[in-house]
Amino acid sequence: MAPVGRYRLPKGVSKAKRAKLAGKTPKAPRPKASPKKRSQFVRKTGPPAHGTVSSLDPLNPSRIPTTTIDGKAFGGGGVVKTSFTASLGATLPIRHLVFFTNTGRGGTIGFRVQFDTATALAPFMYTVPTYADADTSGGPTSGRAEKLSVTLLNSTQKLSAGGVVHVLNSTQRVAFPAAPSAMSAADWGTFADTIAAHPSTRLHGGDNFAIPRVMLAHPTNSVEYERFGEWAGTQTVDEFAVHCAIWPAALPGSRSMSCCICLIEEPPVAQNYTIVARSTWYTRWPLNSIVGQSMRDMPIASLGLLNSVKKSAEANSGFRATKGTA
Repeated sequence: MAPVGRYRLPKGVSKAKRAKLAGKTPKAPRPKASPKKRSQFVRKTGPPAHGTVSSLDPLNPSRIPTTTIDGKAFGGGGVVKTSFTASLGATLPIRHLVFFTNTGRGGTIGFRVQFDTATALAPFMYTVPTYADADTSGGPTSGRAEKLSVTLLNSTQKLSAGGVVHVLNSTQRVAFPAAPSAMSAADWGTFADTIAAHPSTRLHGGDNFAIPRVMLAHPTNSVEYERFGEWAGTQTVDEFAVHCAIWPAALPGSRSMSCCICLIEEPPVAQNYTIVARSTWYTRWPLNSIVGQSMRDMPIASLGLLNSVKKSAEANSGFRATKGTA
């Protein structure tokens, strides 16, 4: 016990009282640290699906890795842009069916059909020009799918934008009643009704596409997705459709990625739509070609990483808004 002058203080006197009696200014007590919340220990990372979904966007220059050592390949792609008017029929409702996927077997990536209850026009085919040649005509010797995106924009004046758009990112083969080249207007109408009634189909208003919106395809079968096959270049509607559809007497082709399907119903006022489809592939070229000498080893990653990319993309398989660009 410390003495204060000639006197001794009893036990149990605090240090502050001892200092006061001794004529000293007591020190202020040290503030206690507030207890930390659990959230302060958790690393903040942004939306969990953002990075993985954007990795499947063709605008992202990073390459999608493979799970096995598969040698050299050239990673590249291209874009297809088309515009059309969803107008009013004179007496019958007109509908537009848009179908896109990356087959990994050619530069053809989609088609569009315009039909009403009586007439169906021949499908409009969409092929990336830089990959339109077959292996026998100077194109790649083989190829496989990598990425695909479909951007839809309704450029109609804002007050007039409207109508209905059905959107389906299908991971399964669709069933046609006959070969697409031989389907009648009634066949296309029945198929369109099936798409509109599918439980996974999402319903949008036409004005929802006044801002460009993009849908990403994602792998559906890891074996087919990573398998190289003969390059066909430009394909007919039947040659293209065997990779994502089935019909009587058809021999199914490889199915690498999901199918982005849009059904545009007849709007109350004519609508101006623009579609921008981007696709990338891994391709192999002859050794004596310039592209063949530019091939590089394909990046490798674990199957778990590719599965996380696929699951995140599948969970966000509908159209998402972009920042005013197509």
